[in-house]
Parts: sequence; structure tokens; C-alpha cells
Amino acid sequence: MAQGGKRKTEAGCLRPGFEDRACPLCGADRPESLWQGRFDDPDVAGHLAAFHYSGFSPLSLTGESFRLCRCGDCGMTYHRRVLNAAGLLRLYGQWADAAQARRFEEAHRQAGPDETARDARRRLRLVLRLLAIAGSQRGRGAGVPGVLDYGAGAGGTMVAATALGCRVVGVEPSATRPQDATGRGAVIYPDLAALEQAGEPPFDAVVLDQVLEHLPDPLPVLHRIAALTRPGGALFLAVPDCRGSTVPQGFDQFHRVQPLEHLNAFTPDTLDRIARAAGFRPVRPPPAFLGTRLAEAIRAAGAVLWQPRTTDRFYRLDRT
Repeated sequence: MAQGGKRKTEAGCLRPGFEDRACPLCGADRPESLWQGRFDDPDVAGHLAAFHYSGFSPLSLTGESFRLCRCGDCGMTYHRRVLNAAGLLRLYGQWADAAQARRFEEAHRQAGPDETARDARRRLRLVLRLLAIAGSQRGRGAGVPGVLDYGAGAGGTMVAATALGCRVVGVEPSATRPQDATGRGAVIYPDLAALEQAGEPPFDAVVLDQVLEHLPDPLPVLHRIAALTRPGGALFLAVPDCRGSTVPQGFDQFHRVQPLEHLNAFTPDTLDRIARAAGFRPVRPPPAFLGTRLAEAIRAAGAVLWQPRTTDRFYRLDRT
């Protein structure tokens, strides 16, 4: 039930609207409270300030509440009260822009040349693994593989897939973030509806890297992704690992269950369950080599032999 859609703050700023929702995994409405409060509680407001949102006024959330719950039926952890569609559009269209992402990186991460190079190699290995998973089902003469990056962000994965010769398409609501990818001629749609209307051919591989936790209705989105994926195609999902997340202690734990953005608190088990519900089966990722040096080959082989259970997961579409 939407609330507060047209209320205004003392400063006259239009307040974002909120609405309640059921469990995003099973649809049950038996929430068990784990952590709740208000956005203007001092510790919560202080953590939100550390996200360095653009044009964000704390007054716009004064008195608004949040509630992190565990589903009484399936055990999924999620925020019951979330921004409505207009509020999410404001969050990702205005508050979370390229300048905000840059400020957040500068404040919380080491983003020097070495880290940039490591991130580029990680994305190249990711795309290589997805192509290997999908390639076993493609057959000869299948043409150039298509890769969809849903929630493209700054466009790093799109750049990596383009470098590997793929047909690359992205979905990203921010008009300012994926500048590097658009500068290389990448096709980026503002939302999934625009992509579906464009009639793009089926994709061999799809990436949702730090995306699924942001979606108020993740399962319908995964069903739509499945409809855009070729049978036997590959999917990569990466989300914060929220095992044991209840009342956060410190910024890192707060970030995992951030009540404005991180609406779904996945574990490896619940991530697999929501992927299976959309037709995707978990698979072990194959090795990915970026060079001919022995050390690189040993690291790649070791990564295949020892794969801890995390919330960075690979899948194949079972639909035929």
C-alpha cells in the first residue's frame, strides 16, 4: 500500500513514496521483524550520508520508517517497506549518478591503477566463463555471441565483452554512468521494457552484477531475463552475501542491507532458489585464461578446484 507519495518536507521538497511488499521469493506475507527504525535515526542517517548521493536531502526521509524481515514461510530476508516506482526512479535517476558513484569509490575503496587493472581482468574472466558455459550449447555456425549487461553501471563489463568480440547490449537507468561503454558505441537501454520493445535477438549470456538486491520484484525480472536468453544460455548473478545479517554493526554491514537500495538480503541458498524459480540451474564455472604464463594457468585451475560457496554464482538456462 503506497504511502506518502505527495507529502512534502518543511523545505518544500517532494517526499519519495513508499509501499509495503510481500516476500520477493515465495510471495508469502508472514514477515518476522529482524531490524527496524527510521531513516532519520542518527546512526542510519550517518551511514546514508556516507553514500554521498547527489541532490539528496535528509529532510525528504524525515519520519519515514524501514523494516528488515525474514519470511516466515521460506526464510528469505528482505525489506518489507521500500520506495515505490517513482521513488526508485528518483533514487537511481537523480541521487545515484556518475558523480555519486565516483565520490563513493573515493571514500570507501582503493581505486588506483592496480585496482582498475584487476577489475578489468576480473570482468574479462567473467565474460570468458559465461561464453564457455553458453558455448557448449551453441553449436557451430551460431554467429557472434550476444551479451546483455542488466544494470550496466559504469559499463565495465560491456567494455570487456566488446573487447572479446561479442554483440553487447546494456540496461542502465542512469544516463551519466555508462559513459565509457557508450563512447565505444555500445547500445544501452534505460529499462527492460525498452529493450523488450526493441526486439533484440536472444542473448547467449546475461550479467546481473550487484543488481538483484536492488529490485523490488526480482523474480519477475528474472523471468523476463529468461525470455530474452537463448536456451542453454549462461547467467551470472552477484549480490552481497547477507548470511547472518540482522542488526548491522558498522558501515560494511549496513551497506549489505541498506534500506534505500539493498531491498533483498540474499544468501547462496536463496539466490539459487530464486534463479531456479526462473528456470536457471547452478553450474560450476570453467577456468578462464588471460595469458600463457604458468602462474596464471595455475591460479585459473586452482579457482576451479576450490570454489567456495558465495553469492557470486553462475547458471545455465534449462528452458528448451
